[in-house]
Amino acid sequence: MIEKLKEYKIIDDKTYAETYIRSNHNFSKNKLKQKLFLSGVKSNVVDENLTEVDDYASCIRNAEKYLRNKVVDKPTIEKLIRRLQGMGYNWDAIKHTLNELKCNTEE
Repeated sequence: MIEKLKEYKIIDDKTYAETYIRSNHNFSKNKLKQKLFLSGVKSNVVDENLTEVDDYASCIRNAEKYLRNKVVDKPTIEKLIRRLQGMGYNWDAIKHTLNELKCNTEE
């Protein structure tokens, strides 16, 4: 039965990974990879589909969305950093984002 579903592409890891990544574009590559792996998608399928994900661009987009209508002060920036870390972004992407958005953590 499962073989028939795979044959008709009803069960397909590649399609599932593509759809999952497209619908969860707010997460980093690391977080997406972890969630897909936990869903049972093979590592090579995940890696193949993650080549299009740009951590720097999505990190900036998430930071801009978070900072919208907020006073940008030290506590807000600290919350932003924790939020981005929770979304799976590494420190390089977060630091790049803070520099791009000209957020100064030394205030």
